[in-house]
Amino acid sequence: MSTTITIRIAPKTKDRLEKLARATDRSMSYFVSHALEQVIEQEEWQIGEIKRRVELADKPGAKFIPHEDIEAWLQSWGTKRGPGMAAGSLKGTMEPLEGLKESKSTPQKSPHPGQKGRIETI
Repeated sequence: MSTTITIRIAPKTKDRLEKLARATDRSMSYFVSHALEQVIEQEEWQIGEIKRRVELADKPGAKFIPHEDIEAWLQSWGTKRGPGMAAGSLKGTMEPLEGLKESKSTPQKSPHPGQKGRIETI
């Protein structure tokens, strides 16, 4: 079952939508509905992930990496040792990232093209 809503769009967007509908022999409603579904799915996923991460961060014993350490680590990418990166910086080679691992849970469909798997905090 479907319902009707009214939206306002720019005239150029409507022209493009009409051309697309004619070229594919589909209705404008099909494309608007499909696009809206994708945006809603993406936004729901993003809000859900933000809430989940805030819950994890609020748990007792949650570990955080200082911004300066991450910044220095990022600056070291592509170098043997980035500027200002003394031996033992960041408490070892990849220790600051030990809290991240590839999820062993069943990967969920991501609304982001090209994204594979998920990163989980342990």
